[in-house]
Parts: sequence; C-alpha cells; structure tokens
Amino acid sequence: MRKTTKREPRQTYKRGIQHVQVWGGDVNNPSPMLPLRAPISGTIVEKNATGGTGVRSLDNQPNLVTIADLSTVWVIRDAYQDLLPRVHVGDVAEVYLSNYPNQKYLGTLIDISEVLDLATRAAKIHIELPNSNRVFRAGMFVTTTFDLRKPVDQLVIPASAEVPLLNEDWVVVPADVESSSAAWRCSLVRS
Repeated sequence: MRKTTKREPRQTYKRGIQHVQVWGGDVNNPSPMLPLRAPISGTIVEKNATGGTGVRSLDNQPNLVTIADLSTVWVIRDAYQDLLPRVHVGDVAEVYLSNYPNQKYLGTLIDISEVLDLATRAAKIHIELPNSNRVFRAGMFVTTTFDLRKPVDQLVIPASAEVPLLNEDWVVVPADVESSSAAWRCSLVRS
C-alpha cells in the first residue's frame, strides 16, 4: 500500500472546490443542485435528462440536451436517380407545408449526396430554408418542387425562309447589303 502525505487531502479538497467553481457552483452556499447554463442560445431539440437527475461524469454519456439554432433549417428529401441530372446545388426549391397549403416558402439546394440508397435508388438532398418566423419544426412533412424547365437555346426561323428542294429542307438566310444571300441545308422541326 502506498502511504498518503498530509498534503494530499488538502490538494483533493482544492481540486474539488475548483471543479464546483468551473461548473458554476458556489462553495459558500452549497446545494445538491448545480445549474447548467447553455453555451449558446437556441431551442432544445433533444433532452436526455430531467430536473433532479444525478450526473456523475459527462464521459461516455449521451448529451444531456441538444440545442439548435432553428433560424435556418434543412429539408432533407430523396431525389431519385432520374431527377439527379436535372437538379444542381444552388437551385431554388419551393417548399409547401400541409398546414399552410397556399403559402410558398423558397429554399436553396445546398447539398446532393454522392451515394444512392441501394433500396430506393435515391440520393439525399438538403434544401436550406430561412425560418425566422419559426414555422418549420423538426420532423415536419413538407412537399417540395423544383422548376426543371431549364432554358434551351433554339434557333427559330420564319416559315417564309423555308425552301423545299429535292426532298430536302433548305433555309434562305438574307444577306446584308454587301453580300449575297445564302442557303443552308437543315432538318426542320415544325411546331
């Protein structure tokens, strides 16, 4: 057995006082309850302890509480593989809540997972939404839509420029004042 010195109990006592002070306790007014103050402001979204619960050490324990800033939230949804080529980070998404069906909220696509779920063949996408009025809450179901009608460059010519010649389509392009007109063979799509 190891012998203890006269100084060891005093050092243990001093360490105990320091621990109580670090946790915000008052050594002059001892109490069996020690209030814990959150390091940030926010909303408690998970609580693993109740008032009066004894806590010995925070090592190997789940968080007592989880606090989140809900001024901005994420909508996480599946995007099936046929949709993936048409959505891009930065796209605007329209988000609707079932309890506010006529209210449209706009969010921004901020992440597209690189991995597909093998069962659903879908990737998780994250849409970020401002939530200053606290309408969105964790676990809510929403409907999202994307405007997938991307502009496509198309050449539109008047029907009067078409010249059918030898079972082929030709288009006459008028020239400027200094040169003559030109004719181009092409494939026309009529709409």
